[in-house]
Amino acid sequence: MLGKCLNKALTEVALSSLVALLATSACAAVAATSNPTTSAANGTTVFELASDKLPAFQAQLVNGTQVDFQIQNWPTIVITPLGPAGPGKPPTETCTGTLVGPAVILLAAHCLDQRTNTLRTTYLKVDGVSLALTCAVDPDYLASPSNPDPLSPRRSEDIGLCYADTQVQLPSLKAMQFERVDIAPVSKNAAVMMMGFGCKDLRTQDQDHVLRVGNAMLSQPAGGTGPDSAYAEIESNGPPQPALCPGDSGGPLFTGVSVTTQALPRRVRGVNSSIETSGANLLSRISMLSHPSFVSWAKQWIAQFPNAYICGLTNNPVRNSCRL
Repeated sequence: MLGKCLNKALTEVALSSLVALLATSACAAVAATSNPTTSAANGTTVFELASDKLPAFQAQLVNGTQVDFQIQNWPTIVITPLGPAGPGKPPTETCTGTLVGPAVILLAAHCLDQRTNTLRTTYLKVDGVSLALTCAVDPDYLASPSNPDPLSPRRSEDIGLCYADTQVQLPSLKAMQFERVDIAPVSKNAAVMMMGFGCKDLRTQDQDHVLRVGNAMLSQPAGGTGPDSAYAEIESNGPPQPALCPGDSGGPLFTGVSVTTQALPRRVRGVNSSIETSGANLLSRISMLSHPSFVSWAKQWIAQFPNAYICGLTNNPVRNSCRL
């Protein structure tokens, strides 16, 4: 059974990511506009760089240890509000994405899903310029019935890609080194680093809208058949073990780095999707890039957009634009 909306940020773990979507079955191409804003009423979503929206420096509590976290070290993370905000309060739901190539965002499909087999009109705002994005989602995801919860995934292939086919040379993007993806399988008990943006308490899910990271291990790798086969799971029985909570949808799962070694070569291995209960424990569910459905679709996406590239998947001529 699919978990509740993972717009579920990591508790003791958190980070924001933006994902680019594109599929052969459903695609949203957007005309440029001067100043679009996120609006649930008209299905418009505007992603912005986390480094533009969050404080320049924050010391976070991760797994019970105070950790220095420089948002400038994560220029590739993007965020957008989704849920309604109360008077004087931040939005109740957010989505995160990750820049994995020039103007290419990797994110959760349910962040784009309008439940009508159409996708949200989506933009990436950088250096004051709003770039219209062409977005798509994994065809297996879109072929499944909608989840009654409007902010929850349909199934485990909860991955999308968005792309701005533009020649605009924006300084922030031109100087950026984009995250590399890795489609190799990740085994059980493998060390991973979770990222999320949303809440501070695993049980109450009180939201403080702070960016966090946290160390974890895969309790269950992706595999098998059925609607949950693309999910890997991370089990938590409470602090100090990280878990997802509202606000983490679309954020990246990394290998190669930890809370204390964030500058090492790192790879994006999955996308935050949902959270489920298992007795007294919580299961964070990650849509893995190693799943055959994503691997096949990503090849189609790359063929459809020859001018775009995804670090780690495309033989691109601008290799210094990708992280080591």
